[in-house]
Amino acid sequence: MLATVTVHAATPCDFKGLSVGDKATPTQIMKHFGIDKFVEDSDAEFTKQQKAPGYWEHVKKVGLHNAAEEIFWRMGPSCNYNSCEIPFGVTVGSGAFPISVGVFISFDKAGTIEAIDVTYDYLQWDEVMELLNTKYGNSC
Repeated sequence: MLATVTVHAATPCDFKGLSVGDKATPTQIMKHFGIDKFVEDSDAEFTKQQKAPGYWEHVKKVGLHNAAEEIFWRMGPSCNYNSCEIPFGVTVGSGAFPISVGVFISFDKAGTIEAIDVTYDYLQWDEVMELLNTKYGNSC
């Protein structure tokens, strides 16, 4: 189970130094998070994988949503015309056991970042809320 947090605060929403309102290309976004290789057209790759033999039989077994999530997980870091997604490989926290998170960043045609969504395991809720409250205050 995953939880998603979109922070609304008086200060610009940011994550690891990338802020809503910044301008960045998909390559710059990925480099910012240390990603050198990524799928540059996730829409085309997703469609290609849907056409693979056995995909629709698999959908009947696990459901459409789960099958789509499996494709994105196998694809790994990827971007399309208006977003980038990093499903794994990013962590938060400075303790002995950093929290693994997924990152989704959307941007407009000019490359202005419009939203940064961070997903994490529901079991990490308390630890993530502590980090958010430390950064933004208890009104988060």
